[in-house]
Amino acid sequence: MHQGVFSTVITPAYIHHKPGNLVAPVILESPHHSLYFPDTLTTCEHFRLACDMIHALRQADLHVDRIIRSLPRHGIPVLEATTARSYIDLNRAPNSVHPDHISGSLTQITPATDDFYAEVGLGLVRTRAYFGCDNIRIIDDAPTENEILARLDRYWYPYHAQLEKMIDKNISIFGESVHISCHSFPLSCMREQNDLKGHTFFIGTADETTADPAITDFIIASLESMGFRVARNHILKGQELVKRHGHPQEGRHSLQIEIVREAYMDCDTCQPHEGFESIQQALSRLTAELGDFMRNRCRTPAPSSAAMPDRAQTSAHHDLIPGQ
Repeated sequence: MHQGVFSTVITPAYIHHKPGNLVAPVILESPHHSLYFPDTLTTCEHFRLACDMIHALRQADLHVDRIIRSLPRHGIPVLEATTARSYIDLNRAPNSVHPDHISGSLTQITPATDDFYAEVGLGLVRTRAYFGCDNIRIIDDAPTENEILARLDRYWYPYHAQLEKMIDKNISIFGESVHISCHSFPLSCMREQNDLKGHTFFIGTADETTADPAITDFIIASLESMGFRVARNHILKGQELVKRHGHPQEGRHSLQIEIVREAYMDCDTCQPHEGFESIQQALSRLTAELGDFMRNRCRTPAPSSAAMPDRAQTSAHHDLIPGQ
């Protein structure tokens, strides 16, 4: 199979893997895999945490970036976050803050009303590790409003602006765009685990508001044809990333895919297990089939110089372009 060249653009806020030839109006992004805390110039493995390391690791959607990273050489762009979600959560609204979880007062940010996540310390900046566990804190000192504003300016706004730019490019070429925000979660920690046992993927479109249901239907059918059980808009329905960028009436479709962590990693050691390759291949095949579906829907032929993937592989030939 032809292996396309791609380039990698690195900025403080994001890493953008750009295919040499864009073959379909599909974008995948991973906003929660990073363990990097910018203030420390290191990873959270050396960060002064208020909790045991395992709790910090569990905040990240570990290895999701690796699951989708092979796609750019097959013509599909990938966007990755650079910072830990506990530092700044790209999947929360820029006003997802609560006075109980900041230091000092709020004078420039108007907190969102009825924001459950912010109220329990799981908003724009995480102070708690888990819902319902007030005794397990990520950090002892909550950030000030000025610190939050600085993080928004340096990381949140540039990431969302880049994603919007990528969507705009798809629209200009194909007329439509499908953005897939990739996440993972431990099913074994959910109250509903017995009812949902056996499911591997959870698709969220904020109750059918962020993508054409026909596209969601196709994605679910594709995954089910591979033998996976898929839940739709159940529990994990999609948050800021799909709500902000999904406008199906404008041809801008955004979906959240949550992967059950137990399907690809050991949740105790946080290391991938034998299921990792199966999930990687599934996302690769899904992207290929979705690319065909969207090209037919948009009536746009695929460029002949790049091939869509039939399975994920780990090596790639690419150029690094820092800071663009």
